[in-house]
Amino acid sequence: MNVDVNLAERLADEGRWSDVAGLLEPVIEASRSAGLWAMLAMARLHIGRRSDAADAMLRAAQLDAEGGRAWLNAAVLLDQEGRVGETEIAVRESLGLGFEPPEAHYLLGRALRGAGQIEEAEMAFRKAVETRPTFADAHRELAQLRWMRTGDLTHALETLESAIARHPGHPRLRMERTWLLDAGGDSGEAEAEAARALVHMGPGTQRDLFEAHRANLRKNYQAGAEAALRAIQAGARDGSAFEALAAAQLGLGDSAALLATVDLWLGADPLNQLAIAYRATALRLSGDPHGAAYRDYDRLVRAFEIDVPEGWPDLDAYLTSLSAALAKMHPFQAHPLGQSARSGSQTMQSLVRSTDPAIVAFFNTIDGPIRRYLAGLGSGTDPLRSRNFNAYEIKGCWSVWLRPGGFHVDHVHPQGWISSACYVAVPQAAEDSERKEGWIRFGQPPIQPPGGLPAEHFVQPKPGRLVLFPAWMWHGTVPFTSDERRLTVAFDVLSGHPQSG
Repeated sequence: MNVDVNLAERLADEGRWSDVAGLLEPVIEASRSAGLWAMLAMARLHIGRRSDAADAMLRAAQLDAEGGRAWLNAAVLLDQEGRVGETEIAVRESLGLGFEPPEAHYLLGRALRGAGQIEEAEMAFRKAVETRPTFADAHRELAQLRWMRTGDLTHALETLESAIARHPGHPRLRMERTWLLDAGGDSGEAEAEAARALVHMGPGTQRDLFEAHRANLRKNYQAGAEAALRAIQAGARDGSAFEALAAAQLGLGDSAALLATVDLWLGADPLNQLAIAYRATALRLSGDPHGAAYRDYDRLVRAFEIDVPEGWPDLDAYLTSLSAALAKMHPFQAHPLGQSARSGSQTMQSLVRSTDPAIVAFFNTIDGPIRRYLAGLGSGTDPLRSRNFNAYEIKGCWSVWLRPGGFHVDHVHPQGWISSACYVAVPQAAEDSERKEGWIRFGQPPIQPPGGLPAEHFVQPKPGRLVLFPAWMWHGTVPFTSDERRLTVAFDVLSGHPQSG
């Protein structure tokens, strides 16, 4: 193998990651250099080939004789890709080599939860926070897991509150408690905890963004805009800063300012679906005719009946099998905090890697509808059609089981391209076209400006119906009141362009 290592390092130093990948990939298979494999992993990561990056980091770990840290680095990438089985193996390799920082137990907990080993996952999260009591991310995962298992917010917060009692001046812990209280429905105590967090938080962009978020929740959008602007002017350029400012400007009904913010946001992250959603909303709010293309619901929102997979006589028989398979994957009593579902449960492991025959067959049932949707879209220069190469890959797949009164708040999928809702079981109340209970709605942003922006399009759920739509399109559901459950499968589709990895 002939590799100019100095050239590869210089290209990496200059941030020319595509060139690094191009230099290494033709010859890397012959290399036994953990360092070069790790460099290739970083190159692939920077150019958006995340799963390939995880593969390269795994190879680096295998070649590193003292690779505890390398195994954990591989676990981080595998976890981000939802490859839970491989994540667990990588973490256990790290632990076996004596490298066991709190992050190892945290990643092990996420992998075990994804594999449905709930008791073991809770033990791993507990180990992470016992090892480092100020490990805020692990506290969040532990609290969320306990909440989903019991629906008891007091129990969910016990360990976090104990850590706060021992570290009362740690603002991040108090911020996590604030977030969890809000997500769990205790807005009064959340507001009180937010005030306590601010006492211990110094000046800076973190404080500004926290204040912006709190102000937006109180619908004090002027204060939210001012705080978010301070953060951006001080150098914050990540999505959370732009999102906070855009939310406040939408709440104020300031379409011109919102468009200016979106321009900056999309300049930094051109494919961010949430930013595109705010652009579409700003154009609608201002009455700009360019907004019509974002609201072409007849072409952008399509409903299909899924195909009957081989091995089942008809669609009803298949849906019965699929429903039974999915029911086994819903052990939780409450919805995950911070997600769109309310009053129900959501699977925490990716269905993509399931071995259940009915779930494996699901991906065959949706292939035809997805391809017909792409063919109907055609090509173009807009954010949706410009990525249409008549090829796709599934990125994330999960199931939601809503109880009576359940619904989804209006949201988008920021890292997707095309999103979906596939109905497995539907309450009878959905048959009422006047009340539209359980129907999916489009176009209603979660923050309403003066005068309001109601939903503009609805689709009726039916067993076996798959609805496909742009990931940037606001969507939610109308709550239903009948004493039944609503079982769905959802997934995100990414473009199958060769550069997507």
